[in-house]
Amino acid sequence: MKEFTKAFFSYSLAVAFFGLKQLDNMMSPSNGRKPPAIKSLDTLTSATTAQLGETLKDSFRAVDSLQRGAVELMFDVMFPFAASQVKPQDTTPSIHVAEPQRWTECVEPASVVVTPAPEPAFVSGRLA
Repeated sequence: MKEFTKAFFSYSLAVAFFGLKQLDNMMSPSNGRKPPAIKSLDTLTSATTAQLGETLKDSFRAVDSLQRGAVELMFDVMFPFAASQVKPQDTTPSIHVAEPQRWTECVEPASVVVTPAPEPAFVSGRLA
């Protein structure tokens, strides 16, 4: 129990100093690469998740995806104009589809008009 307590306090101290280092990393220039603060947090996340079992890793991935989506949505809502400028550039080619200018461009023209066959006429309840 004594060794566990020592290890736990060492871990707590390391996390506190890691936070200080992240403040320093946030002030460092990124020089067009991934910023040092993000890189070190990603490394720490990978090291921590490596200690989890398969069930906890799957749970972590699910909750992390949900959390990242919520943060993305929050920033898009809170800063709608800045969010489009700050997003990292995607290296995959994207296909841009032109928006139609008029509503008639959205509707496909009917090439053949099908008229229904006339129904038989009934006279006094009888087939004529």
